[in-house]
Amino acid sequence: MRGSEKQIKWAEDIKVNVLAVISEAITACESSNISDAQKAAFVGQMNTLKLNVENVEYAGDLIEVFRDVEPTGDYKHDISILKSALRGDVNKTFSKPVK
Repeated sequence: MRGSEKQIKWAEDIKVNVLAVISEAITACESSNISDAQKAAFVGQMNTLKLNVENVEYAGDLIEVFRDVEPTGDYKHDISILKSALRGDVNKTFSKPVK
């Protein structure tokens, strides 16, 4: 990851939070009453997001988009915050298809 030492440390902390919320979202989805097709689509989106977060090139991208994401244990709230954060991803850094 590129950035200053301080940015990289902050981004790594943010990454842990975002990955925790993604995991929480997947678990909640898998135990929900939605159709298998809807589950597969949602889990696919979350896995794409997870891979993009894990492999982000610039610390500043993680900081800019996800600085307010922090798991609280309330998965509905956490997913709402994650979705709001993604609206700020104007460059679509975290929704790009994984190669």
